Amino acid sequence: MDGVVRAYVVTFAFVTFRVLNDYYPGSHLQPDSDRAVAMGWASWVLPLLATEVLLQLRRMRSPASSR
Repeated sequence: MDGVVRAYVVTFAFVTFRVLNDYYPGSHLQPDSDRAVAMGWASWVLPLLATEVLLQLRRMRSPASSR
């Protein structure tokens, strides 16, 4: 089940990229090409990192007998 959640988060990276591209407050500080590369990486790395933290917290809080 966790693999499905991770796959959805990575697939949703296109939407995250669009939101970052439209609402990034420092968009005028970097050249467009540098900003696009940084946002391309951040659009899947940051949501995947947050998801992994949440999944691991949920796993740690679940009783040991349900594993």
